[in-house]
Amino acid sequence: MLEKVISIWMFIRTHRIEIQWKKDRDEQRRLEMKHRKEEDDLYRKFQRQREEEERRIKDEIRDEWEKELERLTHRFEREMQMKRKRDDQNVLTLRHQQEKDDLEKNMTLRRDKKKESLTRKMLEHERAATAALVEKQSHEMLELINEKRSEFMQAESLYLEGDGMPLEEVEPYPSVAPAPAPPALSKFQVYNDPVEFSSVDQIAISVAQEDQKSFTDLVRQLVGRCGSDIEKARTIFRWITVKNLNTMSFDDNLRGDTPMGLLRGIKNGTESYHVLFKRLCSYAGLHCVVIKGYSKSAGYQPGVRFEDNRFRNSWNAVYVAGAWRFVQCNWGARHLVNAK
Repeated sequence: MLEKVISIWMFIRTHRIEIQWKKDRDEQRRLEMKHRKEEDDLYRKFQRQREEEERRIKDEIRDEWEKELERLTHRFEREMQMKRKRDDQNVLTLRHQQEKDDLEKNMTLRRDKKKESLTRKMLEHERAATAALVEKQSHEMLELINEKRSEFMQAESLYLEGDGMPLEEVEPYPSVAPAPAPPALSKFQVYNDPVEFSSVDQIAISVAQEDQKSFTDLVRQLVGRCGSDIEKARTIFRWITVKNLNTMSFDDNLRGDTPMGLLRGIKNGTESYHVLFKRLCSYAGLHCVVIKGYSKSAGYQPGVRFEDNRFRNSWNAVYVAGAWRFVQCNWGARHLVNAK
């Protein structure tokens, strides 16, 4: 009789959890759709700004070209009037044509350099704007997840206590990001060998071969079977590093409801590994930050000073296993080059 009661209780509890899971998923999807609209608006703004700047450069170069061409033509006509011999006029004509060709080449080079400089400046601005938007959206997603987590734990606590069932003593994941501090436990005290993550790694590799229509579905497939926050972070890390985003080519007609279509920031050059990792962590309810600085990467030689933009890098810190842990997705996904 007791076994039957426990079985019924487990069935009801599992059913309640599934209903709550679907309800939370739907709310998470709605928030994601709101975020996607914000991203669409931002990318459209980027596109308008790029088009406007390109038109401005084109108009500037055209005005310069017309003025310089007018100057050359005026000089040519004046010199032609002074020359009476046909041979001299032929020489002037050839020289004038060569000057026009040189002018066109110079104007083209100037236009290309201006466009290149503009692209770098705008891309830097767009990356900063995208990072700020992801920061805001990640905060909103974490707030939603923390709210639902709190509601579920409170309801579950009352439900279990009402049935006289024991409550598990589990340290809750912090709803507010803890202050930076060195971890109390070393990495080797958390896990001994990466092989311990072989099962969640395989989940990430399998999910990477499938289609998902939203980050919500993607992350839930990744972390649904994870037993700890460190496994959640690991499977997100592994999913990202399976894909070499630096060498991926994106179709201009890419549908938005495909895995690659979701990575619009990568396609537009405004999102990177560390921003994507932060975004996905927020969908899993994990605190994550982006850290900017310098790193001794491939090409660094002993004694080289960190100056200008050389060796600039970014990475993440994610709060798992009771502490902030560093993650470098970019290095995890690439091979060293030009390294002796």
